[in-house]
Amino acid sequence: MTLSVLNRFSVRSILSVAAAFLVACFVGVGLATWQFRADDIEDSTAHVRNLAIVLSGQLERSIEAIDITLLDLMEFIALAGVKDQRDLADLVTGDRFQNLLRERVERLPQAYGASVYGADGRNLVTTFPDIKWAIDVSDRDYFRELKSDAARGLFISQPLTNRMTGVSNIAFARRITDAAGEFAGVALITVTVDYFETIYAPIKSLGDMRLTLVRRNGTVMLRYPDLANAATGASLPSSSPWYGLVAKGGGEFRSPGYFDGVARWFAVRPLQNYPLVLNVGISEREMLARWYRRAVAIAIGAALLVSAATVLLWAVMGQFQRLRRSERKLRDKSRALAVSNIRFDSALNNISQGLCMFDADERIVVSNARFAEIYGLSPDEAAPGTSLAAIFDCRIRNGTHAGAPPRNYFADLAGNPAEVQLLPDGRAIHIRCQRMADGGWMTTHEDITDRHRSETQIAYMARHDLLTGLFNRAAFSEKIEEAAARQRRFGETFTVLLLDLDRFKQVNDTLGHLAGDMLLKQTAERLKATLRETDILARFGGDEFAIIQVGADNQLDAATAFSGRLIACLSAPYDLGGQEVTVSVSIGIALAPEHGVEADKLIRNADLAMYRVKGEGRNGYSVYDDGLMEVADARQRLDSELRHAIANGEFELHYQAIIDARTRRVCGAEALVRWRHPRRGLVPPLEFIPFAEESGLIEQIGQWVLRRACVEARGWPDDTVVAVNLSPVQFRRADPVAMIRQALADSGLPARRLEIEITENVFLTGAEDNIATVRRMKELGVSIALDDFGTGYSSLSYLTTFPFDKVKIDRSFTMNMTKRADCAAVIASVITLTRCLGVATIAEGVESHAQLELLRGAGVDFCQGYLFGRPAPAADLDFSRPAAAKQAGAAA
Repeated sequence: MTLSVLNRFSVRSILSVAAAFLVACFVGVGLATWQFRADDIEDSTAHVRNLAIVLSGQLERSIEAIDITLLDLMEFIALAGVKDQRDLADLVTGDRFQNLLRERVERLPQAYGASVYGADGRNLVTTFPDIKWAIDVSDRDYFRELKSDAARGLFISQPLTNRMTGVSNIAFARRITDAAGEFAGVALITVTVDYFETIYAPIKSLGDMRLTLVRRNGTVMLRYPDLANAATGASLPSSSPWYGLVAKGGGEFRSPGYFDGVARWFAVRPLQNYPLVLNVGISEREMLARWYRRAVAIAIGAALLVSAATVLLWAVMGQFQRLRRSERKLRDKSRALAVSNIRFDSALNNISQGLCMFDADERIVVSNARFAEIYGLSPDEAAPGTSLAAIFDCRIRNGTHAGAPPRNYFADLAGNPAEVQLLPDGRAIHIRCQRMADGGWMTTHEDITDRHRSETQIAYMARHDLLTGLFNRAAFSEKIEEAAARQRRFGETFTVLLLDLDRFKQVNDTLGHLAGDMLLKQTAERLKATLRETDILARFGGDEFAIIQVGADNQLDAATAFSGRLIACLSAPYDLGGQEVTVSVSIGIALAPEHGVEADKLIRNADLAMYRVKGEGRNGYSVYDDGLMEVADARQRLDSELRHAIANGEFELHYQAIIDARTRRVCGAEALVRWRHPRRGLVPPLEFIPFAEESGLIEQIGQWVLRRACVEARGWPDDTVVAVNLSPVQFRRADPVAMIRQALADSGLPARRLEIEITENVFLTGAEDNIATVRRMKELGVSIALDDFGTGYSSLSYLTTFPFDKVKIDRSFTMNMTKRADCAAVIASVITLTRCLGVATIAEGVESHAQLELLRGAGVDFCQGYLFGRPAPAADLDFSRPAAAKQAGAAA
């Protein structure tokens, strides 16, 4: 809200003065505080400076007294005119020199002891009593420096352990020369490190003080009170300002804490006559302790001052706020009303729903533009005051209302406050109505056409097959329940028929899914043409359809007659995009209520009847009977028992010998699976293999057979083979190449000793893919045999499509060759053909000597049959001698 110029000026002035006052306070307090800090630092540095002057003077006088004593000793030795090591030893071990040495040392309170060492570093004399053994100091730094003439004056060592007493001390040493000026030895006086503690102990009372004795090259000799600190012998960093202060003769600097990490201010005082520097320091925390206390006090005072100023400013501003508030309230109320009206109109006309409010007299109080837009009303036709009857008249005229106006519109809505109205133009409007306290009504109108269509489509898709538009299984089950309800109420019978197209999968595989879809659509049209209005048609999925037939007087006759018409109707040729196709149909019939009334039961029973038609050759119909349920239960038991057999290892392998027709030698064997049933004993494969192929269990059984056969054949002679059959189902549902590769790897059997037998059925569906799979098998090194040759649809074409290693002549030809000339001719033709192609032949089903001789005469390569023995476990096979033929018929 815009303030008056006077108010803006008053507020700005007060804030400016207050801000300036606070800034001045903060600046003044800051400068004063900083000056106090500088003063405290200056006082502390002056204190350590004076202390450094006093202590350095005391240290220099102490060292000077030691040096004078050493010079006196040097002068005594020089006056004696020492010529060599022996003269020096005689001199210093004499009573005169020893008295002089003790006298001089006793005058030095700081001296711990004195010693003289010869040129070889061994002690000649010492003031320490009871030292009877030789001490060698030739490795000490002071000895090496003095001997090498590198140090001309007094040499002061680093703190070291005295080898005579074990006490930590500092050695002050000078060089001894003979009359010729050559090195003759070293004289030294030692001072204990603890002596410095007695000298500098007073600094302990002065606070957190530190004293450091440093060589001029920056090497630390000792630090007090940290006499045993590991920094002894370390050097100050070359970047330290300490070196510059030493060069200038002294000064002060701030150390960041090179050795202990504590910031300190040091006074640097070099000794005038000796290469030592004394540093006296105080910690920055100690220096600024008083300043910290002052700063806290100043901060508290400043805070109180600011608080007082803030309270005063708050009181002044409060007065102005009260004056401004009264003016703002008046302006806000007037604007709020205008804004409220604008917002209400904006919200009312921008919501997606149409809104219309009626009073107790059924006249419009307010409505928005969307309400008029939905029903095609002009602004005048939906203006406030318009009656509900007039609104309906307008809607009827412009075609946005179906039928006549309801007499009690709001009374109807009260019983159902939400409804969906379908307008003549196809739109769906969702209306909600709510009664108000004054007797009026609030209605909202929402166009939900798209959502309504989507929901309708979803509901349709949930109950219908998308390809044909017929009912799906769920909807068909509901229709059965409705028919069952009528049957229970009125006694009306009905029939369920389940239809399955024969050879539909072959059409799908050979012509493609598009042709399969066309066939299903045309089938649905033909079925609809055969139905009555009361019948129900559905598609369950794939090529399976279902029909409910109702209202027949003779239910069974009507169902069978209807099935006959359906078979005739669907057997006519289909045109699938220029390709003519003929299919047949298998129909299963279940009668209600004779065979049940529940949807699941009727569908299941019709399904069982249909599968009986499939098993009997297809293209027909069958009515359910109780025997089918027994068959289904038996199949269920067989499925359960087979799964149990797989899990518990109830299978075993028997082998039928493969005989070389020329030598009668056993050159291999065919693996044949047997089921050792816990109750039924040994079950032959024909009783469970077809079901295993149908249920898919053949995959696990076949994998076990292959792996077991390879393992057992591993122990046979190296020139024998083991033959294993692969089911066509394994080509469709498994990876036989990977299975063979794994079995060979696990067993260690060479690939050349494994023979895979496949039938022509492998090539009936998915021929190209299956041929590619067989070629990949061949690449592994195994041999491929075509089993049951001559019983398929186009056997000769397979011999040119794929180079088989062997062809097995079906037993039906072998067993009849002595009775029928045509069978013998077929065998002779096959042998001649395969010999031209370079393919070996095996004759199955050899049971007599006559058959064997005819086959040998025709040129067959190998034989199998009961003539050479029935299939037996691997342990019964004998590869060491020719197979002994049984008497004709003995093995039958």
